[in-house]
Amino acid sequence: MKPPTINRVAPPTIHRTPPPSDPSAPHVNASILRRRLAAIYLLFVGFLGLVGGRLVQLQILSPTAIQRLADRQLAGQAKSAPYRLPVFDRNGEELAVSVPASSVYARPRQVRLKKRTAAQLAKILGGGERKWQRLLNSPRAFVWLKRQVSPEIGRQLLNRNLDGIYLEQEKKRVYPNGEMAASVLGFTDIDGTGLWGLERSLNRELLQEESKFAMIRDGKGRPAYFSGFDEENPQRKGVYVTLDRRLQSAVEQELTTANKEFGANSVIAIVMDPHSGEVLAMGQKPGYDPNTARKASPDMYANKGVSYLYEPGSTLKVLFAAEAIERGIMTRKTRINCEGGKIVVGDRTIREADAHHNFDNLSLEEVIRFSSNVGAVKVAQALGAEKVQETLSKFGLTRKTEVQLPGEAYFSERGPDFWKPIHVATVAFGQGVSSTPLQMVASFAPFANGGYWVRPRILLEKDRQSGLPPEDRVPVLRPQTVSAMRDILESVVHGKNGTGASAQIEGIRIAGKTGTAQKYVKDGGYKGGKYFSSFIGFLPADNPQLLIGVMVDEPSKDYYASQVAAPLFARIARRALHIRNAFPKHLAEVSASGLEKAATFPELLSEAGQIVVPDLKGVSIRGALQILGKQLLDVRIFGSGYLVRQTPTPGTPIQPNTKVTLHFAPPT
Repeated sequence: MKPPTINRVAPPTIHRTPPPSDPSAPHVNASILRRRLAAIYLLFVGFLGLVGGRLVQLQILSPTAIQRLADRQLAGQAKSAPYRLPVFDRNGEELAVSVPASSVYARPRQVRLKKRTAAQLAKILGGGERKWQRLLNSPRAFVWLKRQVSPEIGRQLLNRNLDGIYLEQEKKRVYPNGEMAASVLGFTDIDGTGLWGLERSLNRELLQEESKFAMIRDGKGRPAYFSGFDEENPQRKGVYVTLDRRLQSAVEQELTTANKEFGANSVIAIVMDPHSGEVLAMGQKPGYDPNTARKASPDMYANKGVSYLYEPGSTLKVLFAAEAIERGIMTRKTRINCEGGKIVVGDRTIREADAHHNFDNLSLEEVIRFSSNVGAVKVAQALGAEKVQETLSKFGLTRKTEVQLPGEAYFSERGPDFWKPIHVATVAFGQGVSSTPLQMVASFAPFANGGYWVRPRILLEKDRQSGLPPEDRVPVLRPQTVSAMRDILESVVHGKNGTGASAQIEGIRIAGKTGTAQKYVKDGGYKGGKYFSSFIGFLPADNPQLLIGVMVDEPSKDYYASQVAAPLFARIARRALHIRNAFPKHLAEVSASGLEKAATFPELLSEAGQIVVPDLKGVSIRGALQILGKQLLDVRIFGSGYLVRQTPTPGTPIQPNTKVTLHFAPPT
């Protein structure tokens, strides 16, 4: 049986119908596509060609013009903060300097978390959070938070990275010696503007303009590179004054002691070179620290040496005596009838300051030595009113000294109506006219320098090649008069019963004059029982190197100048001689044993840079001062000859202001 035949049916053919075409779609054939690619290629090649051509132009064809354009866009100038020059003493030691400081400010609009920021500020800057929140909520764009903070506080703020809180670099004025010379230097405000003293009178000279230096900016205009200062570092410059820091320190130490000892309102001292007029020291106590001047009473700011007018008392007698000798009216031996201690002028009776002084006939020298009021009246009467007035002017008491210190006062000349007989008489012993301490000290310079009034100066002129200009060195006395006056003034200190005996220094010839002026009290006249005591003198009398004036205002205990001013003069003069190494050779000669050869002088500084007291046994005064003088401020000398005892003991570590006491004795 045959298998059944199976007819295989072919699968049906499936015809796929393409979807209807979008009539909006563009029809791109191959030729169009090729043309488009060619255009893009040509544009790209053309762009590269333009860029390459431009590069060739910039780098090869016109580099100079392009460099100028780059300089204008990228280079610039930056400025540093204004810089205040330092003040140095005559030896280059710093009296006032400016140091870097940071001030904190805020831009309130940039502070996002003000409460949290205020809490951080309270922790770092101190104060309550409300205070800082109030400042941070200010509508102003800029607010100072705290000026001139310490570097540590500045670092803490930088580490916190507070939004809207910034540091501004400034300069802070610092006085490294504290109170020393504050009355001369003065101080500045927080912005560095001088308010008192030399800081004020030399404000323009001390305040330097901003330093300019080159700067390169980055693409955003921010400083990217500083090429360095174009100007000399301003710290190399400065103002030099005539003060000697060591002498100034010694003077102020003695003034502090005297002010406590005498219970005075104030004490003043001026040390001057009588030949050049340079003020070597000028101080007053009580004083203040210019670093914290705002804490001091404003009445301490003024420099009484130039701004305080006082009636000089008996120191004025010297000027009229000198004028009488200069004009040939008298000699130092001329006898003067002092009329038993009182004289009647008009309806006034003038008596001696001491009721026990019933002088009859005195020489002109004795009138000055014993400080006779009646004798001084006779001298002024012999001169006459016109010459008395001329004398005041001649010795610089009716004009400013122009010492370049602010606030200088002076007693102006009086017209003819003022010079009645009673005024001539009272002016003769220093009442009825006024002067500043500096004026009176300068008026004694002719007796020390050979007859010239010299203008006091506080600024050191290191580059001066010749002598003082004519207007600063005016001849007022003949050499013969100067010689006679030196003898008279020396007799005040060394003569029998001289009022200046307590100004003596062993082995040194001193010439000077005491002055005890009863102060005029408003509504009370001269009966208030208040005195102004002074002593002005120079040394050594045979070769004057130092002119010193000391004034004690209203001492509460003893008030005679012989009791307060003259001893203070001696203490200051003794220390000044030691510091300036000016003791005569017979008091400071080198030991024959050879202990003081320069090569064997002991060192003051240890290897670690610490000040250590050396063993000075057997060294003379001069040698001891050569060793100690440059590093120590308070070296006290007792006796003469060679060192036998010292305090602190050798090997003791000390500070520059430690008191060192040296006792000397003649060789046995």
